[in-house]
Amino acid sequence: MAAKYTISKNIRRVYNLTEHVAYDIDLKTGSCEKVPMKQSEVIARCLPSSARQYSPNDSFVGYGQYSLPMQAFEVDLAEGGLARVAFTVSEPAFILASQLTGFSSERIESYFYFDSSMTASPDFFVLPPSCP
Repeated sequence: MAAKYTISKNIRRVYNLTEHVAYDIDLKTGSCEKVPMKQSEVIARCLPSSARQYSPNDSFVGYGQYSLPMQAFEVDLAEGGLARVAFTVSEPAFILASQLTGFSSERIESYFYFDSSMTASPDFFVLPPSCP
């Protein structure tokens, strides 16, 4: 899951890039509503405003006869270090890789999370059983 979450009026919204949906979770009742979204809208909301594109607009990833347009971004993390993520921009979107740097050892992560403070925090992305 590549996601970003925000909290507003006791509603935690988790955007899921790979499924092109948002989940609105009521922090008081635990109820959950699934909200379909356009892929471009989810991508825009998953990345913090400080994200910098570091791939050319005409970048492609290919395998054999297949070639998909892709974009790659980098973001400075609040606790230090740099996060990089690449994903295809065709339907459906695929996360290609994300990389966190500036830690004791560089590592590749298959999951890429941002909260509204731009910190990597997977705890906020756990969906309750009430989510469809």
